[in-house]
Amino acid sequence: MSAVQYCEAMRRRNQRQRDLVLEAIHRIFVDVERKPLQIFLTGLAGSSKTFTMKMLMEMYNRFSQHHNNAFNAYVASALTGMAASAINGTTVYAVFRIGNSQKTTSLTIEALNSFRAAFDNVRIVFVDECSMIGAALLGQINSSLQHIIQDYERPFAGMDVNFCCEIVWQSLDYYLLMQVMRQADVAFSSMLTKIGDSEPLLPEEETMIESRFVEREFVDREYPQSVRLFFRMHDVHQFNSESICGAEMIEYVAADHYTGHHTTEQLASARAKVHKLKPDETGSLPYILRLHIGKPYMVTTNVDVLDGLVNGAIGTLRYINRNAETSAIKRLWLYFDDSKIGRLLRVKAQAHLLANPHLDHSWTPISQRTCNVHTTSKIVTCKRTQFPLVEACAITIHKSQEDSKRIRKEPHSLKEFYLTTSTSADNGSLDNSVENYWKNQVYFVILDTVIINLKKGFSDESLLLASAVDNFFLMNFDESQPFINHFKEKINS
Repeated sequence: MSAVQYCEAMRRRNQRQRDLVLEAIHRIFVDVERKPLQIFLTGLAGSSKTFTMKMLMEMYNRFSQHHNNAFNAYVASALTGMAASAINGTTVYAVFRIGNSQKTTSLTIEALNSFRAAFDNVRIVFVDECSMIGAALLGQINSSLQHIIQDYERPFAGMDVNFCCEIVWQSLDYYLLMQVMRQADVAFSSMLTKIGDSEPLLPEEETMIESRFVEREFVDREYPQSVRLFFRMHDVHQFNSESICGAEMIEYVAADHYTGHHTTEQLASARAKVHKLKPDETGSLPYILRLHIGKPYMVTTNVDVLDGLVNGAIGTLRYINRNAETSAIKRLWLYFDDSKIGRLLRVKAQAHLLANPHLDHSWTPISQRTCNVHTTSKIVTCKRTQFPLVEACAITIHKSQEDSKRIRKEPHSLKEFYLTTSTSADNGSLDNSVENYWKNQVYFVILDTVIINLKKGFSDESLLLASAVDNFFLMNFDESQPFINHFKEKINS
C-alpha cells in the first residue's frame, strides 16, 4: 500500500477505527512501559472488522520497523484456509506448528530457533474468525508464543495480539465497532447480525427475507452457472449428479495403492473399508471425480494458503490436460473469478503456458495430490492419489459458511469451573499456603459471584455497594466494609 493509499484509507475510516489505530501508534512511540495492545475486536455485521485489521497491519509495518524492511512486522492467521486467505495470512496450525490432535506437543530445539528467528521482527499477531477456535487451541497458541518469545509470565508472551470475532479471554481488552461500513442498508445489516446471533426476527424482517425468494425456474433460466446451496448432503449429491452428466462427462477414479496384504481376502477387506470412509477420512480426496468442462469445482484441501488455493475456493473447469502417449489426465485447468487465487501458481506455470498457446493465462493448473488413508488395519495401508476437487454445482449451507463468523457457545457443564495455569518455572507444583487457600475458597468465589450478578445490574440503592466493590478490588478493606458486610454470610460459610 502506497503512502497516498494509506492516507486515503485512514480518511475513510470512522472515529472508532481511527482511535484504535492511533492508540496503537501511541503505544509504539509514547508508552514508556509498552503495555501490550491485546484486544478482542468485534462489531456488527459489515462494520469492517477485517479492513480495520488490515489497516493495523499496514500501520505496524510503517511505524514499528525500519524503512524498506523486507519482512512484515505482523503475523496474520485464522483457523481455516479460506479465512486466512482473506487477510493474506495462513492457518494457526502452520503459524504455531500445532497438530490437529488435542494433545499439546512441544517444539524441538531446531524448530524453536527457527521460530525465534522468524518472530524477531514481529510486533503483533492477528487471529481472525476466532469464533471457530476452541479454548484448547487458544491455549496452545498462548503456549507456543510463550515458548518462542521465552516469556512465560505474561499472556501471549506480552506481544500485541488482535483477535477478531466472538471470543472471551480474561486479559483481552474489549473493542466494539458499532458503525456499519459495508452495508448501506442499516436495517438489513442489523437483520444479519440477528441471524448470526441466533435471535428471532421481527415479522417485517421475515417479510424482507421472503421478498428475496425466487423460483428455481428463474434461476435456471437467468443464472444457470450459479452455485446452489442445500441443507442436506443428499440434495447436494442429487443436484450435482443431475448437473454433471451426459456424453461429455468424464469419471476420473482415484489411484489407490495398497501395501502389506498377503491374500486377496485382505486386499478386498481393506478396499471395502476404504470405500466406506467419509471424505475427511481420505484426506478430502474423492474416490470418483466427475469432470465436465464449464462446470464449477471446489478445492477440498489447502493447496497453498498464501496463494488463495484453499479448502472452499471455487473455480470453473476450463481444460483437461492429458498425457500425449497414454491419454492419462495429468492436470486440470480452472478459472477463478478472483484473480488473486492461484496467482503465484500461474507465474510458476508460465513456461507451460507459453509452450501451449491454446491455454489461457488466466487459468490455474491443479495437479494431483497424494495422502495416506487409514484402513483400521495394522497390516494393510492405502495411499490415494487424486485431484483435490469436488463437484460444486451445489454445496451445503454449512460448507458455504466455513469461513463465516460462527459463534462457538460455551458448554453449560463448564460454567462452574475456573482455570488455573502454571508456568515452567513452577514445575507444576501447587501452592498450598493459607493465603492461596483463602483466595480460592473465599476471595475468588466472591469475585465470581459479583461478576455473574453484574449481568442483572445494580439497583438505585446499591451505589454505595458498587463503590465498596471498587475498593475491595483495590484491597482498600476499610472503605469496602459495606461490600464485606453484604457478603458476610458467604464469608462465614
